[in-house]
Formats: sequence, structure tokens, C-alpha cells
Amino acid sequence: MSSVIEKLKKILAEGYLADSGSLAVRSTAKILGQLWKESFTGVVSISIGEIERYIILRDGVIETLLSSNEDERLGECLLLKGKITVPQLYRASKQVEQKGQKLAAALVEIGALDSEEILPALRIQANTILVNLLNTTHGEFTIFLAEPLEELGLIPLNISVPVSLIEASRYMKRWTPIRQDLEYMGRHPVFHQTEVWGQVAPLLTPEESHVVSLCNGRFSIFTICDMSYLQSFETVRLIWILHLIRLIEFHDQGVKPRKDEHAQERAQEPPPEYQEYVLQDLIQTYNDFYVGIMDKLLRNHSDKVEDYIRLCTEPIRKSMPDRFKNVEFSIYGEIDYEEFIRNFSSLTYERKIREVSIILEDILYSFIYNLEKIVDKEEAQRIRKEILQKHREQKNPHAT
Repeated sequence: MSSVIEKLKKILAEGYLADSGSLAVRSTAKILGQLWKESFTGVVSISIGEIERYIILRDGVIETLLSSNEDERLGECLLLKGKITVPQLYRASKQVEQKGQKLAAALVEIGALDSEEILPALRIQANTILVNLLNTTHGEFTIFLAEPLEELGLIPLNISVPVSLIEASRYMKRWTPIRQDLEYMGRHPVFHQTEVWGQVAPLLTPEESHVVSLCNGRFSIFTICDMSYLQSFETVRLIWILHLIRLIEFHDQGVKPRKDEHAQERAQEPPPEYQEYVLQDLIQTYNDFYVGIMDKLLRNHSDKVEDYIRLCTEPIRKSMPDRFKNVEFSIYGEIDYEEFIRNFSSLTYERKIREVSIILEDILYSFIYNLEKIVDKEEAQRIRKEILQKHREQKNPHAT
């Protein structure tokens, strides 16, 4: 790898310097998010002490990552991930020394990897390097305009920046780069679906998807932390990454539509009969989930279910009292359709669907993530797994 880095340095010496600075001011994640947005082609060089790392991009896509850190070599990364054993790494390293092979080829030759596993293995190494970069808050970066990959003879990995940032950020242990980028935590995140959402959505857990649903302009980051089923740090980390890949914008206060927007939206709304049908179907779908949970609890804990429903729904009522005026739940957890939907009568159809969906989702997650307060851990996990599976199938009926 050192010879490849030396070749790269010579290429960069003839390249065009586009930007430079300190990671204490601009994090690696922020740099990558910006270069992805610009469809940048070139190299980001990052120096931290004696360690040098390089991110090579083409049209905003990561082609590969290189590192001078011995702990980030391919063999070490695969060993730590359990993809190869110590004896296999030792034998392959000997062949590299004796035959001058690349390690990946040596691992294939000794049977430690199949040939089709080379690309996934290189991506594991790239992800390891990126994780370490995301956890770094010191060092210097330099951005060059250059196209070095062909000259280096490396395999292009073609890694999506949004996907890599989502996956690598899960292993972040540093708060500083997030705090620096988000600054004022009282702002209101607003989700905007773009073409990149199709890449990102399948990667999210149900709990992360719930956080995205709360990013609707009505709640501050502080409030979303209180409502999230993730730890507070994980919640803000997700919002931060989605902001960097342009799926979330921030407003200083709740989003309020301009006066002329409602008139335009209402003119394009479907007939009232259709709206009623969709809303009834939506609420019935979630009522079926609620009943599925309460039916299991009523079998052995019928005396506790009413209090359990109150415990789970009270925080949501308090956070949105105007949406729960005169609303009651049955002993089976069903929400009263007529009273509930009446509290949304002033909204346009699209906004009504969006807000009703968010609240129904909040109720569902509150029911399934408070189960340990009424049943033992094993039973809670079993019920939760069953309901979440049905929920996924309902949202994506073609999923296997």
C-alpha cells in the first residue's frame, strides 16, 4: 500500500489544489457531503500526525480509500471483522513477501477468500477507514482536482457517499463533529424526500424511520430526542447525517405554510369520499396493530391493560393536545376514529394524511417499546418482533 500512496502523492503534486483546512472546523462527513452534492472528481487528503488517508472520488462517488495506518490494511480489517483467521493472514502475508502478490490475491490463492469476495472485502477496509475518519476531530485536509485511479491500478469500489455515511456513522463515538455542524439544537428539522432516499430508506431500522417521521417541522431536535426510541446521541447523529446528505433541512421555528398555499392545495385535493376512505383505511390499519398487541396482553394481564394504554399514550397527548381533544381508546387499544379525525378538520388533505400517519406511528411505537413494563423481556421481544414484521409487510407488501 505504501508504494501506491507514493504514486498517488506524485500525481497530487501535479494536480490542482482546490481547498484545504482543519478537521476541527470542517468534519470529514461534512466535506464528503459537500463534495457529493457537487459531483466532485478528485482526492481528499487527510493528515493526522504521521497517518495519511486518501479518499478518491469520481462524480461524487467514492472510488476507494487508502491509508498509511497499519491497523487499516486489508488483512487487519478483515481479521477484526472475523472474515479471515490469524493463520490465514499469516500465510497470505508470507506469500506477499515471497511472491510480491497483493494481499487480496494471496488470500484467494490460499482459499481464505473466494474471488467474488474481493470487492466486498475491499469495501470492508474502506468502511473501516471512513469510520476512523468520522471519529476524528483533529488533523488537516487538502482537496485536489485529479483523476488518479487509472494510474494507480486500483479496483474502483463505487461506494455511494450517502450510503457510506449512514453505515459508517453507526460506529461513531465522537460528539464534537456533530455539535460543530448542528450548532443550535433548538432548530426544527424538516425531511425532504429526494432521489437519494431510495438508497437510504432500506438501511434504516424501524426506530430510525420513526425519527425521520418526526422531522416534519413541528418539533425541535430537543423534542425529537424526547420522543425517539433511540438513545439521544443516536437520534441526533442520524439527523446530522441526513442533513449532510440533503434529506433534512433546518428551520429556526415550526414550519408554517404561507396563506396562499392552502388554497392551491385544496383546489387539487381528491373528492371528499375518497379522502374519507383513505383516512378510515389508514386508521383501521393501525387499530389492527393496536388490537394485535392488546389481545396478547389481555390474555394474562387484563387488569393492567387499561393503565398500560394510558401510560403509553399520555406523553403523546401532552405533546399534541390539540390533536387528542376528546379522543379515547378502547380496552383493545383502538382509537376513536370520529373524535380523532375531527381534530384535523382544518388541515389540507396531504397535511392531514401526513400528521395522522405520524401520530398513529408514534402510538404504535409507544405500545411496542413499553411492553417490558407489563410482560417479561422474552415475551415483550416476541410480541415486538411479530408486530414489527407485520408492520414492515404492510408498508412494503412485496418484501420477502
